[in-house]
Amino acid sequence: MSTTNNNLNQGDDNVVRAVPVSIPIQATNVNVVTTETISNKMRECYAISKTVSCLAIIDGIISFIYALYNFWYFIPLLCSYSGYYGAKKFNYKLTLIYVFYLLFNTISRMILFIYICFNQSEISNFGYFVFISFVSIVVELWILKVVYHFYKMMKEFSLIDIQRLKEIKHLEYRVIYY
Repeated sequence: MSTTNNNLNQGDDNVVRAVPVSIPIQATNVNVVTTETISNKMRECYAISKTVSCLAIIDGIISFIYALYNFWYFIPLLCSYSGYYGAKKFNYKLTLIYVFYLLFNTISRMILFIYICFNQSEISNFGYFVFISFVSIVVELWILKVVYHFYKMMKEFSLIDIQRLKEIKHLEYRVIYY
């Protein structure tokens, strides 16, 4: 080590110089999703997906509570999960499963309501039952309408648009209730 220091100190011309070299930078993601590439219809679909996700989570929580009581309620829990995952990943097949589950659930509530209305002697608080059943059927129809509207919107988009919707990380949206 002392010999190299002596050589440098003696004025040797063995000095190494660093030459800056430009390194080409490659674009990591050419298909970056910006707000300019998103149409208003895509924004609406994104907003409805958030609404459907929230509705499926609420449905899943209620189904989980019921599943603690009876094992068969794990089936509606799986259907709620398919609705959540379908809305989150913009998968129209999983969303269609959730639509069929909601349709079946609404029809079964209506049939039960009609049956009990004709056999009202079996229920002591008939007015309370009518009110609760009517409200639950109306809410179920509203949820079915929102989820079906989301399904129809997804079917109208191309695969490229669906991929753009999947790649959106943060987008301002308003919750859609209709």
